[in-house]
Amino acid sequence: MEQSASLDDIDAAILGIPSDSGGPYRTGSRFAPNAIRAMSVMLRPINPYRGGVNVFETLRVRDVGDCGVVPGYLEESYRQIEEAVAAIVSAGVIPMSLGGDHSITLPQLRAVARKHGPLALVHFDS
Repeated sequence: MEQSASLDDIDAAILGIPSDSGGPYRTGSRFAPNAIRAMSVMLRPINPYRGGVNVFETLRVRDVGDCGVVPGYLEESYRQIEEAVAAIVSAGVIPMSLGGDHSITLPQLRAVARKHGPLALVHFDS
């Protein structure tokens, strides 16, 4: 996570996790955080198909950048991911991650469970 990314006065933090070391035969998901951010310029704050809901009237959301990872080294990457998510959670902010292969879920779950105890998971996949 970028050191300058403040967690003050926000409800949710978007964290990029550019890692694909957990899927050695399916590389490329490391590019997802940047690709999602590039496509997000097409988004509008109001969803006309859901009754005109404007999420940003209710939630204060900030993109806090990407957390550090070490390509090819899952254990070190897991440590860095867990630390980045733990910092978000300890600030009372909801973490929302972008990108990475399925293996990035484990360190995130560890960080959130350490703070909140047992939890459930909703996993979106393309």
